[in-house]
Amino acid sequence: MKKHFFWDSIYMKLLLELLVLAFIPIVLIISIFFYLNRQNNIDAKYELNDRVTNSIIANINNNLEFTSRTTQSLLSSNELISFLNNNFSMDADYNNYTASIQSYIQATINADSRSAIYIYMDNPTIPMSMDVFYHLSDISKEAPIAAFLESSLVEKWFCESDFADIANPYLFSTEKCFVYLRKAYDFRKNFLGVIAFSIPEKYFLSFESEGDEMVISSGYCRIVNLSGDALSENTIFQLESSDKSHAQMDGLLVTLNQPENFPIRMITVTKNSNYGQFIVMFLLLLGIFVIASIVLCLRSLQQMELQMNECLSAMDKSISDNYQTRIPVTGNNEISHICRRINLLLTQAADTPWAFVMSMPVWNYTSAEKAILPSQVFPGWKPA
Repeated sequence: MKKHFFWDSIYMKLLLELLVLAFIPIVLIISIFFYLNRQNNIDAKYELNDRVTNSIIANINNNLEFTSRTTQSLLSSNELISFLNNNFSMDADYNNYTASIQSYIQATINADSRSAIYIYMDNPTIPMSMDVFYHLSDISKEAPIAAFLESSLVEKWFCESDFADIANPYLFSTEKCFVYLRKAYDFRKNFLGVIAFSIPEKYFLSFESEGDEMVISSGYCRIVNLSGDALSENTIFQLESSDKSHAQMDGLLVTLNQPENFPIRMITVTKNSNYGQFIVMFLLLLGIFVIASIVLCLRSLQQMELQMNECLSAMDKSISDNYQTRIPVTGNNEISHICRRINLLLTQAADTPWAFVMSMPVWNYTSAEKAILPSQVFPGWKPA
């Protein structure tokens, strides 16, 4: 008798086929996910961030260069250097005293429409005038100014946050401005004072416009928000704390850049197309569907197996009692139809006369075989 292996059963084959079919859509979905992820890859988003950041930094550098040229123009003026060096006498006519430089200063101011220019004089004898000349002593005790004067630096850029706690009527404008300070010396390296340029941030940050929140000012950071969503305070705090040039946080792709010799950091953020969350939810739903399908299929297979076992048991019993037992029929599936046909055959076998069976050709049977033939056809038969 051929040995029956578990793996040969219809039950196991159907189960394995079901598992294979269940994993096909999973593999298909994962393939689609990787394709979409490749089409919307992170590198492309970082490239967009870099282009925006580089554009702003290029604009910043242009403004730095323009301010530096304007400062050099002022410091190269012999009239201005002489004006700052010479003491003013109260007996002199002040209008004549300033006439030599007034037109030159006004021309410089007109040439740089971005900036408010302040000249803080170390010479205390010169009166303040023209909304340009102020006394350095009036602001020299403010912490950022004092630190700059004591340092070896000749020039330095500041932002609004550096002067956040200062209220001084003689201080240059700082609200939403970048401030450039430059120490002034004469040809003998004598200190003459400080030249200050107060320039609105909008000239540096090319993405900022009136009423637009695309550029967020936060301390020493300027955040260019390309995500299209409002950034929470917690997200802004995390962005300020980040020190990586490229990073991911809270579904955002972050690019950080520090312009050289400038007081702020540029941070550009864009939304990360997070197909991961979508695919996880889809796979979760797909997994639930697959598990439910497997449970239902297993239940159906168990019912089929039970029905087949009942059929085989009834057939064995029918053989032993001259085909009098019938197979119980339940349901309306293929096995039920087979059981009905077998019951029909059993009924016909039970009604078949013995004379008809004996009339069948048995030329090759011996006398002994003919004697036991009836009991083989009808196991419960006994000769009269």
